[in-house]
Amino acid sequence: MQKKQSEKRPPDRAAASAAGSALGRFLGGYAARGPVRFHMPGHKGARFFRELGYGELLGELPDLDITEIPGADNLFHQEEGGVLREMSEQYRRIYGVRASFPLVNGSSCGLEAAIYYAARQIRPVFLTARNCHKAVFNGLEMAGAKTSWVYPEVLPEGISGPLTPEEAERGFREVPEAAALIVTSPNYYGIRSDIRRLAETAHRRGAILIVDQAHGAHQVLFDRVEGSRYAAENCGADIVIDSTHKTMASFTQTALVNLNGDRVDPDVFGNVLEKFESSSPSYLMMLSLAVNGEITEHRGEGLVRRWAGDLDWFLPRAKRIPGLRVLEHPMLDRTKIDLDMSRRGLNGQQLAVELERREIVCEMASGNFVMCLSGIGNERRDYERLLRALEEIAAAGKAGGTNGNAAGFVPGFFRLEQRDIPTQCEWVALDRAAGRVCGRQVTPYPPGIPAVCPGEVMTEAALEAVRGCLERGEEVMGIRRDPAENGGWTVYCGMK
Repeated sequence: MQKKQSEKRPPDRAAASAAGSALGRFLGGYAARGPVRFHMPGHKGARFFRELGYGELLGELPDLDITEIPGADNLFHQEEGGVLREMSEQYRRIYGVRASFPLVNGSSCGLEAAIYYAARQIRPVFLTARNCHKAVFNGLEMAGAKTSWVYPEVLPEGISGPLTPEEAERGFREVPEAAALIVTSPNYYGIRSDIRRLAETAHRRGAILIVDQAHGAHQVLFDRVEGSRYAAENCGADIVIDSTHKTMASFTQTALVNLNGDRVDPDVFGNVLEKFESSSPSYLMMLSLAVNGEITEHRGEGLVRRWAGDLDWFLPRAKRIPGLRVLEHPMLDRTKIDLDMSRRGLNGQQLAVELERREIVCEMASGNFVMCLSGIGNERRDYERLLRALEEIAAAGKAGGTNGNAAGFVPGFFRLEQRDIPTQCEWVALDRAAGRVCGRQVTPYPPGIPAVCPGEVMTEAALEAVRGCLERGEEVMGIRRDPAENGGWTVYCGMK
């Protein structure tokens, strides 16, 4: 039920900054600054909820933090007519699927459950797009599954492009026993694959299609409003994982698993999913999913029309800014705004810093690109401020440009040799790791796509790309500085 707009003054943000803990001070300070948010989550802050009449609810959250008391239903044993069953049914209607499962452990647990299900119910053999998120590789390892890579195209900008049906078909010819094809669409930069043709390819081979649509929870609404057909739920995918928190209005760490068709048994899948979710699911997270469902079902199409209109206002104007390149591609989800100011001498990290100086915080900087993640909560004034900032930065920049890979490290570009994941490992200096088998994911974050996976043989070219990420100030997980190496970077490798 929608809450009425509170008549009370919104809580003093400064109070949060005085909460005492370092995290409380940071979060309170960030909220008090009031920056333009082109990063997750999609709601972009309290303003969105207050404008839609949920302001009073925000102030009541501590009182709404409960457990499975009578009447509260149970996420893993939903009652007929129960409040959580009602929410699941609402999402089933919104996405037009056979079954929808709310998640409080993020899309990561949905991906891991999907892989575990396919490994146990079909076969522990997979084809996996090499640009998948690290959660996919974690899931494969936990399921004890074997995988062979299929490789998305690499665009001229140095960004992972679509996974083509021809490449998927090549994978199935080499691994005809594969139980499932796992793809990411859209990817972090917003590039989509042709899910309909990939589903046809997988089904023709007797496999299911698992789609990590974490960055595309909004696509089903855009399909409805614009008459397109990009949402994996509309294109024949069997298991689709949507991060509603990334672009829609639920809180961080909430997501959905949507099941399509008759190739996946909802009862068996639900039992598998319970193994990967917390046994104490947060009712505050589930409440945010319920609010998002209500907003999406009853007001979503209008909000998406506003969102699409703002993008259609912003993008052509941004493309006219001298020295700024805005990524374009036929399969681009335009809610991801990829900006390259290298013609004005700025790489992605430098452009992100310039934007933050103007109180605009973006989702990711990698290589020469900054990715601004728009969401359902952004308003026209956000895009106006971004446009003015880009005009200022471009005018103050220098002609010439930077060198190097526009997007930093492109996963799978080097097509590294695969071996068994080593069980005995040691830390080795990066400059001595070529030829060694990787024992732990080496992952630029964001976007969270492993540059080198466990079991892959590291080459000098791949290691040089990792060093390039570090030199640009990008965060790389899975490596560490070692005093024994004079503070140099080391990587976890199989023993010789």
